[in-house]
Amino acid sequence: MAEDILVDVDNSEEGRSYWDQGDKISTSKIFNKMGIGRHSKKGFKLATACLGVLCVILLIVIISHKSHNNCNNDNSDGTFQRLTADNNVTHNTVQSETIYSNLNKQMNLLLTSHNILIQEKSLILTRYNNLTDDRNLLQISYNDLILQKSQLNSNYTNLSREKSDLQTSNAMLSDEKAQLQASYNNLTRERDNLQTLLTKLDSRLADGWIARKPSLYKVSSEKRSWQESRDSCLNMGADLIVVNDIEEQKFLLPYKNVWIGLSDTDNEGVWKWVDGTPLTIKYWAPGEPNNAGNEDCAEISSNAANPMKAWNDVPCYSSFQYICEDHF
Repeated sequence: MAEDILVDVDNSEEGRSYWDQGDKISTSKIFNKMGIGRHSKKGFKLATACLGVLCVILLIVIISHKSHNNCNNDNSDGTFQRLTADNNVTHNTVQSETIYSNLNKQMNLLLTSHNILIQEKSLILTRYNNLTDDRNLLQISYNDLILQKSQLNSNYTNLSREKSDLQTSNAMLSDEKAQLQASYNNLTRERDNLQTLLTKLDSRLADGWIARKPSLYKVSSEKRSWQESRDSCLNMGADLIVVNDIEEQKFLLPYKNVWIGLSDTDNEGVWKWVDGTPLTIKYWAPGEPNNAGNEDCAEISSNAANPMKAWNDVPCYSSFQYICEDHF
């Protein structure tokens, strides 16, 4: 039965393919034909064991045939039968040797494939080690990048905070600048106003004006009507005097028969100052105003001795000196 198995393997199409290709057969194809994986040590050991079993079976067959032939030689009487037996033995021997040779070739191919697999394993192991080293280097680089990223994020957070603080400080400084600029502008205006007033004051004083805070007074030397007197004051940038309190009234008392800025020309009996304010504090002389002869304008009476009783109403066309008032 073992002989039949070996003969079937030798005569099959796959068997002839092995023998015909010889050394050209590929390792992978031999492994595939025998059911052995390319990278399987277990498959290689199984194939080696099978070859060993086949060799043992081959030896048993050869010994059996030789024993059978010896028995036939003892029992055969004719020359023809011995020749036939010899031919069968020779044929079986040649056939067994052929099978053995083929098996030997297969074993050599398997050994060659085994060596190739060992080399490939060594190369793969080397590549694996190289990849492991590369992976470790990449891991180190990755860790460094993570650390750098963390530092950059921290720096970014700090810079953002500093930026916010600077923006707040800048806004505060801008507000302070605006306030300082406004203060500067106000001070500049005040300075300019003071300079203007100082210049004006110097000019007024040089022109005979009398300074009494918060006003300047100019007593005219010529006599004019009430309206002409007011026009003269207006031309000088002033107006007829407006009496605001008793102290100012006392200041006027030494000046007699002078126009003040009080009249009822717009509405009889309703006295108003030239600045449009109604009369509230009154320093009329006794019996005044009496409107005797269309008297619509006020003067300091020539008989005034008491500042509380000094005003007199007279016709506006009368000619008197006048007192102009300018504020500083």
